[in-house]
Amino acid sequence: MEHTCINPEAIEAWQYEAFADGEPIQSVAEHIQQCPACKQKVEEIIAENRAISNLFAADRAHCPSPQTLQAYYFGELEDDIQRNVQHHLKKCIHCAEEMVFFKHFMLSSASDTDSLTKSIRRKIAAINTDIRLKIARFLQPPAQPAFALRGTTVKTLLYEVEDVAISLEFEKKYKEMLSITGQILGVNTDTSGGTIRFFRKHAEDFSITQPLQANGTFVIENCPYDAYQIIISLPNQTIMIPQITLNDDLFAV
Repeated sequence: MEHTCINPEAIEAWQYEAFADGEPIQSVAEHIQQCPACKQKVEEIIAENRAISNLFAADRAHCPSPQTLQAYYFGELEDDIQRNVQHHLKKCIHCAEEMVFFKHFMLSSASDTDSLTKSIRRKIAAINTDIRLKIARFLQPPAQPAFALRGTTVKTLLYEVEDVAISLEFEKKYKEMLSITGQILGVNTDTSGGTIRFFRKHAEDFSITQPLQANGTFVIENCPYDAYQIIISLPNQTIMIPQITLNDDLFAV
């Protein structure tokens, strides 16, 4: 039996994705307790995210490069190479899933053909296309006593991918504005010359880019509330946090 949402206007689409990625959004938690349809939707997003993470851990030595897959997506390859990639995608679940993820990533915030082209080119320019994207996983922090949560203005979120840990500390500055202090840590992780970039999902022409210091730290002042995609570009790898939502709910739990 197919379920329908009990209150379709209660939760926005991006909130489901953020909640499934581990962000503590109380309104979504309360809604899915009462709504079987939306509970199923969140479970499907979690399963999809897990599949994406798994595919990046696979041996991809004989797969087309990310640059080739992206050129295939845009139809920029020579005809014989285009056909070879198409044939490979039919046999390789990992590349097929990477293409699905790539399409979702590029199409997520575009509203029409013109803005889509600009969005794609801008995001690709921020990514080292010779290195596969690695997807960071949210680490659930230990529960805190209720009294420790009242009136808090600082929140720390932790992410990891393979041997790299990402710490993000958010502090309320004034209405709907935050400062962000972070650090990229990992054994043998080279952060020299690296950058971290926040793409604001609801304002395609807005992004924040900060260089990483030698110890992997960075500071962003006056970051407005919104949903963001985060790209961390390092000399030997590129890491993505698909979505993080900055609003009052971030500090609620």
